[in-house]
Amino acid sequence: MLWGGWALYVNREFGMGTAFTACITQGTASFCITLFMVRAIKWVMGQLKPGVGRMIIPSVITVSFTGTCVVFVHWIMGTPRILATVSPAFTVAFPVSYTHLRAPRDRTRSRM
Repeated sequence: MLWGGWALYVNREFGMGTAFTACITQGTASFCITLFMVRAIKWVMGQLKPGVGRMIIPSVITVSFTGTCVVFVHWIMGTPRILATVSPAFTVAFPVSYTHLRAPRDRTRSRM
């Protein structure tokens, strides 16, 4: 919802119809990407040998791929300010995905 609202704000000068289309496009894309990124990062990480690259490469590949897809979808939908629309979301995406990889995993279930 945050990134959809941002898209509406950034594209408002092009009319509410265009801004609303950008809003729905970005909101939907953000939702889908959130579901996809965690699985993609884990899959890419599983393909790599242990080491420093294993902590960085999955985030770079996943964010690059999803970023390209979102830019393409906005281009198809006619979003006027694509870079301004997607930049904040992808500025946050890499650190969040990297942090997800670095977060310690609790291997045991809570015993209550």
